[in-house]
Amino acid sequence: MDDLSRDDKIILAKMYKAYLERRKKGISKTDARNFRDSEIVRDELCPEFSYREVFEACMRLGKKGYLFALSANNKTYALLLQEKTIVYMDNRFKDGIKAIVKFITEIAL
Repeated sequence: MDDLSRDDKIILAKMYKAYLERRKKGISKTDARNFRDSEIVRDELCPEFSYREVFEACMRLGKKGYLFALSANNKTYALLLQEKTIVYMDNRFKDGIKAIVKFITEIAL
């Protein structure tokens, strides 16, 4: 994640946290990694950012391979965490949700 901006790291980390929470509730891996569109990410996970900021971050994260993102008219229509992102995050945050919350808190300061 050294190739990401602070804001991109926060958004990606919040998406990974949501993924972990969904999995903990018994949601399938396929469904848990699906965030549908950037407006949902903004509304449910990142209200501190504007819609435009979240959309642009999702596009950057997609171009760098962290997300699968399809877009049209300044909106994403498919938005999924890539498998390699989940594997990376699982290895980086071995304590799961607790570790990711700590990371988000520290980086947001």
